[in-house]
Amino acid sequence: LVKQFDERFKFHLEQPYVSAEQYLQRLRIQTHERIAGRIRVYLDSRYWIFLRDAAAGRPKIAAHAEILQLARNLVEAGKAVFPISAVSFVELMGQPHADARLNTARLIEELSCKVALCDESERIPTEIAHAFYKHGSSAEVRELSELVWVSVGAIFGPVYPCNPGLDERTSVAIQKAFLDTLWQAPLTSIINGDASTQEFPAPDFAGTAKRLTDGCRENADDVRLGFKKTYLNEISGALDLYKKVGARILVT
Repeated sequence: LVKQFDERFKFHLEQPYVSAEQYLQRLRIQTHERIAGRIRVYLDSRYWIFLRDAAAGRPKIAAHAEILQLARNLVEAGKAVFPISAVSFVELMGQPHADARLNTARLIEELSCKVALCDESERIPTEIAHAFYKHGSSAEVRELSELVWVSVGAIFGPVYPCNPGLDERTSVAIQKAFLDTLWQAPLTSIINGDASTQEFPAPDFAGTAKRLTDGCRENADDVRLGFKKTYLNEISGALDLYKKVGARILVT
């Protein structure tokens, strides 16, 4: 990784006219191009675990082995891809045993083509900005589907270092080289880091289900107002949650 970083740093020094933000958009578009035309299939953690066990030769039922083989065939033929999300990653890390996490990560790398849906904290501002520019600007706007894909190494958001003590050319070259390294990082290397030996507590699915049920009961009166009113309340709540994001986009 050090050698790769050094090579990319030298390369980016010769391209100071491309900002880190512009380069990040290029990486996103390239990632989209890798899966363009493929059917996107989203698996929840339950099925990732089923297929992981099938890959290890321990399918819980025969159908799981058949599903795994079909998935592999579709990916190899370039017909489908099984991307993951930040939620999938968090649930993966919630598996209590290190070997189980690593084996699941290997299968995810294989079927996802190392592609992930960008984190919600990035995706929603991107969707809001896209709507503003698409309907309020005469400039050419890329399709939203081209802008929401990242490498599995950047699943929680592309980050890069900032050092005000460096000159701009060097700083930007470091940032872009860092993005390259992040983009190439396999999911297994993240899982296989220092945290891989730790035993994580299992997710509290029962507690989550109870909180959701309690919340539905607390807001049952709103639902009785009818679908249209309930829908408008949901939209209003979402807009209120992200109004600061929209304001920043409008200012810039």
